[in-house]
Amino acid sequence: QFFSVDPFHVLVIADKQCYADTLIEILHEIHPHNYLLKAVDLVEKKQHLEPTFAKQNLSDDGILAKMNDGLLTILNFEKLEEKQLAPIQTVIDSKSLTYTVEKKKFKLPANVSILGFSIPNTAHFVGKAAGLYRQQMPVPEDVQKLFHMVVCVRCRQEGCLAPLTYSEIDLEFVQDYVSYAMQISVSFPKKFEKHVVDWHKLVTKDANKYIAPITPKLAITLIRYSVAHARMQLRDEVTIEDLKYSMDFIEDSLGLFEY
Repeated sequence: QFFSVDPFHVLVIADKQCYADTLIEILHEIHPHNYLLKAVDLVEKKQHLEPTFAKQNLSDDGILAKMNDGLLTILNFEKLEEKQLAPIQTVIDSKSLTYTVEKKKFKLPANVSILGFSIPNTAHFVGKAAGLYRQQMPVPEDVQKLFHMVVCVRCRQEGCLAPLTYSEIDLEFVQDYVSYAMQISVSFPKKFEKHVVDWHKLVTKDANKYIAPITPKLAITLIRYSVAHARMQLRDEVTIEDLKYSMDFIEDSLGLFEY
């Protein structure tokens, strides 16, 4: 997500003990434009995703528009109600929010990447079959399909993710690296388009062995991930190595990561 110019939406469903607050904090310190939101604050109306209006005028842009060209992380994503999911779906589909108030039209750009965190219904994934894992997903399949990637993580033991340590120098270096890389315009060679189509057909054929749903959007995921990977390597064109790495990683993410 850090190295993608285009919106890249990811839903992480991880065992309760896998949560690492330090990791989430670091993600937000690295990203130049970010916001960390708890789903409960939306449900209790302490925060709002959409703009608010007063006397036919825009009084507040709302979080989604404020995070234009940024990253919005939502904790406990499964707690979102349908009315909170609606503007998120609109932003994912159109990269903007449009409203008409007393015949006055408002259109706000909202080119934002969504990073959702949730835990399985059972607090931690149990069993060994993909079908059983799918039953433990806390987010309905139609909502999962909004995302480019759905990543499931199971911890083999308590405290599998040790607290991360870093210095201000480390953080500053990574921030500068990300900022520099994001200035690079990366192209995706037309000759790789057939590879994308063929890969998507293979993954679709094996859909039953994966936890996450297989959708047409997965082809877009592969392209955007490959472009982001090339940019992370400071290259201006995607290589076959970028494409193969992305294929392998995405296929792994469709199953279950174990630590």
